[in-house]
Amino acid sequence: MSPARDEKQADDGAGPPACGKIHGPLRDASAQRARSFSRTPTRAGAQLRPPPWSRRPTSAPASSQPTGRQPKLLDRLREALRSRHYSHRTEQCYCHWVKRFNFFHHVRHPAEMGEPEVNAFLTSLAMKGKVSASTQNQALSALLFLYRYVLDRPLGQLARSSGHANPTVCRWS
Repeated sequence: MSPARDEKQADDGAGPPACGKIHGPLRDASAQRARSFSRTPTRAGAQLRPPPWSRRPTSAPASSQPTGRQPKLLDRLREALRSRHYSHRTEQCYCHWVKRFNFFHHVRHPAEMGEPEVNAFLTSLAMKGKVSASTQNQALSALLFLYRYVLDRPLGQLARSSGHANPTVCRWS
């Protein structure tokens, strides 16, 4: 083939791409991804934003709270987690489990509930939800944290249990 024929094939898109460039819909997706993660502004005067995974929701400043009112339960939970340097993902998971616990008991405040309600929730997760032991342990850890550090009411027996509904007993013969 002549060099003119090679250029014509590259221009028509019929042959393999020249210079290893990506063509078609894949090119558009990769270009869009590259633009979204670029460090340079795409237009003049545009502000750079941090990537979404580095942004943390901030709690409202203390001055925005009405006087004489305590912060809401989840705000207090987030504050306790942040003061102990827990990760953002742990904060999200613990808030999720506290919400599920709250809705499981028809939006009753956790301060009104105790060990029987926590036990009923964990049993429901095991029996109806059919979740794994690690998921039950995660929910138990979230609720223990809530009661111990936010509500200042440590749970007695649940703190010593494994969290799994049917613990496995290993015997060495």
